[in-house]
Amino acid sequence: MAQEQSDTRAIPPYVPYKTFRSFLESLRAAMPDRIDRSLMGTMSGATQGQLISALRFLGVIAETGAPTQALKSLVTAEGQDRQEALQTVISKAYEDVFEDVNLETGTYRQLHEAFAATGAQGDTVRKCIAFWLLASRDADLSVSPHFSVRGSRAATRSIAPRRRKASQRPVTIDDDSEQPVEPVAARTRFEILVEKFPTFDPSWEAEVQSKWFTAFERLQSLAPGGVGQG
Repeated sequence: MAQEQSDTRAIPPYVPYKTFRSFLESLRAAMPDRIDRSLMGTMSGATQGQLISALRFLGVIAETGAPTQALKSLVTAEGQDRQEALQTVISKAYEDVFEDVNLETGTYRQLHEAFAATGAQGDTVRKCIAFWLLASRDADLSVSPHFSVRGSRAATRSIAPRRRKASQRPVTIDDDSEQPVEPVAARTRFEILVEKFPTFDPSWEAEVQSKWFTAFERLQSLAPGGVGQG
């Protein structure tokens, strides 16, 4: 099993779900006798390892790499039959992970704690959750409305606090990255122009200096508060 803990629990899949789906599609032409890295030539070594661990965790390949009937069903089934096959695989594989979590009404923090209890750490926990949520959606499974990206920072703040100025609040983005984006203060046109305005140089020729003063007077007219030409 992948990344075993001392209690022999395996860490759930954290390979990108798109990679998992694409691999299943690649098996449609012919199911191999064994699933191994030679079938994953375009992937990095790390991704190959994550994918094989995911397949084992889901119970769709044996320790030897031999495909199970569950894998064959996922690869060959279509439409609702495929959804039902994926539902069966997911429900069985994650049964121990969600032993104490109500999947209909649970919170993101409970979800995070459940995956962390498997031994996953740091960003791997988020990746585990992302895989499971996408797989559940693919299988048309009903999950708690609280298992959303929006609740992720509040749920994990005590685990991984981020430094930021007291006057600023993070702006969340609703995607897989789940990273805060610091708000950028709006700048006036005057501030932008002042930043780009060249510094006066006494060594300039008289004509250049005259043009600089003319431009500077125009710039002053744009200053906040209605400062006029001086």
